[in-house]
Amino acid sequence: MRHQFLLHLTGGILLSTALCHAQSPLSTVTCNEGQNCVRRYVDGQLFKIITGPDGTSIAVSLIESANNQYFRLSIGVLNDTSGTYDVIPDGFTVKATGYKPKTLSLVTAESIAKTIERERASADELEWVGAVFARSTTKTTIRTNVGTIHATTTGPDYDARDRASYDVQARNAASGGEETQLLSTSLRRNTLSPGEKVGGFIYFKSAKADILHVHMPIGGTDYVFDF
Repeated sequence: MRHQFLLHLTGGILLSTALCHAQSPLSTVTCNEGQNCVRRYVDGQLFKIITGPDGTSIAVSLIESANNQYFRLSIGVLNDTSGTYDVIPDGFTVKATGYKPKTLSLVTAESIAKTIERERASADELEWVGAVFARSTTKTTIRTNVGTIHATTTGPDYDARDRASYDVQARNAASGGEETQLLSTSLRRNTLSPGEKVGGFIYFKSAKADILHVHMPIGGTDYVFDF
């Protein structure tokens, strides 16, 4: 009996796997400006916008971070179809061509936030070390009946410590706000019903390239944008 159950279970798994492999491959829709794709500037940032054959509209912008470590994709998806589908950002890819062709690595917002936290901690430590070793010098002149005495004393620079404390607090507040914004604006997995939309940022490791090809599989179609 148990043997028959295992055969039935295994057969079901194999059938399910065969059906998955039998599904038709993704169709590809490439953004061709002047044909099926338009460009729009929003606050100086270039977006490419495409509407697929099923009614899905996608807006994409790509910029490089100030430290040249990441590419940031700004993405907006509108489901103007009659069906429901998933938007899976970790399934999106960026392929670099030209200098060294390769597929760029996806970087999560959580990973970037941890990097910011480590850099902040290092900066705080250096600030405190400098303040602790800072010394202040005080010169004193004492006049007596027998002459003038000039004295010089050194000690901890408490003003430097106060400045360090202020700088550390300001840095922590700024980077903490940056981390919060980074996590809250990151594009997450979403299921879109008809009429729904979603938007946010995703990040990829930066690299030298002539062209960056952004691939976004959504609803059975691979949408491709070149930057």
